[in-house]
Amino acid sequence: MINKFFYKARNAMAWQQDLKDSGYQSSILINDEQELFYVYVFHSEIFYEVYRQHKELVLDPVFKESWVFKVNMIKY
Repeated sequence: MINKFFYKARNAMAWQQDLKDSGYQSSILINDEQELFYVYVFHSEIFYEVYRQHKELVLDPVFKESWVFKVNMIKY
């Protein structure tokens, strides 16, 4: 579940720190082709798990514009 994306690594890392300070764990996915840094807070190969997590987290204003990014999901 992607929370935000950035064109600069330092901005992605700063947002990741803000999330950590708010009590959320996150990671960064790097898209080398488009030179984007995606900050995500949840991942799974099972779409339904991500969908359920998104449905809960999107109620928090921090995650209101989050979305599910499908990469290598093999089960629905």
